[in-house]
Parts: sequence; C-alpha cells; structure tokens
Amino acid sequence: MKILRYSKLILPFILLMGVLSGGCEASGNDTDAASDVDVMLTITVKQGAASTRTDAPTAGNRTPLLDHVWALFVEDGLVLVSKAGTLVEDGSGNKMAIFNNIPKTVKKIHVIGYPTATSNSPDMSFVGINSTEANALKTMVNLSRQDDADATKVNTYGSLETDFNSYPNDASVELSISVAPVVARIEIAKVEAATTIGGEAVQGVVTRFDLDAIYLNNTYRSLALDRKTKPNVGIVNYGGNDVGNSSPWGAPDSYYTKGCYDVVGGTGKASYTPSVAGNRWAYYATPLAAEAGSGTTINGEVQTVLPHVLLKLSNIEVGGHITSGPLFLTVKQYKDKGTGLPVTELLPGLAYVMSLSFGFEHLSPLPEVDATDITVEVEVKDWENTLIEDVLN
Repeated sequence: MKILRYSKLILPFILLMGVLSGGCEASGNDTDAASDVDVMLTITVKQGAASTRTDAPTAGNRTPLLDHVWALFVEDGLVLVSKAGTLVEDGSGNKMAIFNNIPKTVKKIHVIGYPTATSNSPDMSFVGINSTEANALKTMVNLSRQDDADATKVNTYGSLETDFNSYPNDASVELSISVAPVVARIEIAKVEAATTIGGEAVQGVVTRFDLDAIYLNNTYRSLALDRKTKPNVGIVNYGGNDVGNSSPWGAPDSYYTKGCYDVVGGTGKASYTPSVAGNRWAYYATPLAAEAGSGTTINGEVQTVLPHVLLKLSNIEVGGHITSGPLFLTVKQYKDKGTGLPVTELLPGLAYVMSLSFGFEHLSPLPEVDATDITVEVEVKDWENTLIEDVLN
C-alpha cells in the first residue's frame, strides 16, 4: 500500500487578553481550576500552513489532518485547565477552536491533535484539574491508531512555555506552537549485496540472494507523550530463537507483531528496491527518547532506544556456492549522513531513510544472535509528499 509523508504543522495561537464575563466553552469534557485572578485569556487556535524543518523548502508537502485538539494548560507542574476544542471554519478559510476562561497564571500549553471527528486516542478526558503534568504526559499513543492507509491521519503533538503574566491586560498577542506527528518513520529505499562498505572491501561478496522478509525489532506498539514512559504491553522484542515455522521468523504472518514486518518474497537478485520505482519500505516507529535510557530486553540483554532493522535472506550465493539459509542481517546502529554523528534516538515527525548493504560476513544463522556490528548511514528528512510502499500485515 502506498502512503504519503508529510511535514510538521504550525498552529498560530491568538491570545486575546482581557476581563471576561462569560462566553462559549470549547466542546468536549473540559475541566477548569478555580482562579483568584480576574484577568483571563481567550485562545483562538487556527490551523496554519505546512512548513518544513529543512534549510530549503520541500515542494508538495502534506499537512496532517486536524479535526480537533485537546489542550492542557499548566502552571508549576499542575494542570489548571484541560479543554477539548473542535476546529470550525471562521469565514475566512481558516479553521479554529476557541478556548475561554484560561487563567493568566498558566506557564505552559500542551496541544494534542486528532485527525478526524472519530479520532479518540489518546484519551485526554481523564486529565482533571490539579493532575500533575508528568502523569498527564504518560498518556499512551497507540501506533495502531495511526492510519497506515493515509499518513495524514496521525496524532500530532506540541508544547509551548510562555508567561501569560508578562503580557499587559487587554493586549492581543500571537504565539505559535509547532505541532508534529507523534511517531517517526523508518524507510528502506534499497537492500543490496555490496563489494565495499564504508570504504572497506567486503570479505564475502554475495552475488545473488533471496530477500524473504524485513522486520522491525526492539520497539513498541505504543509510547507515552513524554517519549520516556514505556508500555507494559505491545513490546516488540523477539529473540533469536529457532527459525522453524512455529517461530516469528519462520511464519511472521502468524507470529510476528502486525505492522512491524513485510514479507517481500524477492528471489535471485543482488539488489532489491520496492516494486514501484521511488517507493520505500516504511514503518511507523515509536520515537523513544535517549533520556529513557534503554529499549527492550532481547536474549537477556538490555538494548538501546533505537529500533533494530532485520533482514531474512535465503539462497545466498558467494563464490559460486549457495547457502540455502535462512541467514539474517541485524542492524542496531545508525549514523546521520548529514552530520556524520551517531543517531542516539529517533525524533517524532522525522523520517530516517536508509539503504542496507552487506557482505556474507555480516550475516548470522539467527537474528539478534552473534550479529556482526554494522553501522548504517541514514538520511534524516521531514515527511514530504513521497509515495511509500508499505505492505500491510
């Protein structure tokens, strides 16, 4: 299935400051804290045009859909107000939601965006007044609620620190919050047997092989908004057990986590690209922060926060001899092509594009076991309007 990448979204927040005597509340299950100040805020949220975080603009960007938002207004680590607002046309071609009666003591705003009217995950309605900001941001976002068929239908998130008390009464102030997709993407443009890797000659040059499958491992099916709190379920950490049909490596359709693998079925070539030119094999990935310290535990060993990319290969020819296999390539380390620095974490709203090259010496009989360390160079991009091949399982 083909999906689209997209850029981040800028939401201008128009703050109209003054003494309010009432007004329409935003739709949704709202909670408000009692306040001993008379000056309140009306916040108008307008959906802005797409922009990129690259130095040069990217043509044809897609803006994530935004039907409604949930906003948390925080002072000193406590949620003073939690409000939901549906975006409506303002008569000038803009969409906006209005939040009334926001205490002037608010120091920080968190905004969670929902792409369609039926979107309800993550559920922020439980966040009441005086909930701690830290606990609210432990709310889980599920990858299963991010639409594989339409990459504009994803949750978005952003936050802004500001001191409302610094603005004079009755002032009109415009702020902006950058709201990006909550997930990252791993994209594979090519898989090929190499003669050199990183300027060094490959010892066992593979002349042809079958590309059976691609897997994502050491990752999660959900992650908290804080990018540090890990889920108790939906952990993708398959070990290097046997590769018979009863294992996830032997029959992924039955045993591997859905959405984290593709059965490619490529045969008899030295290089593979997706079936449609310009497409990529692509996977949503939970962008666990480096601050989280570690990822999952595989084969009894604690892993880093970076997802692993695994290839299952068979009928591998080297020097005229064919090894039926299967054999596996395990990739755990990545380097940013632009900076030359190691990638220590994935960031939300970014795509990590790679081509996977290998020699026979990089393969192992079991995935994640006795794997040769190999560092793959990745190109870090905003999610632009590019067709991506994603075989949904």
